[in-house]
Amino acid sequence: MALQHHFVVVVEDGNMFIDHEVSINFDAGSIWDTEKEIWEDSYDHPSEYEEASELLLRKINREAN
Repeated sequence: MALQHHFVVVVEDGNMFIDHEVSINFDAGSIWDTEKEIWEDSYDHPSEYEEASELLLRKINREAN
């Protein structure tokens, strides 16, 4: 099963970060399940959500430096 994690990334004064508060409010932090073709809650996939968040943060930090 492939999951798509959606985040809001903010660029401000040359710095990038994930706006977790807005991301959660953006469709309740939902995750798109590409097999079932439905939105699922992030708390249904906590480890995958955390992994996706960490992966994006590492990418953002590499790009910012």
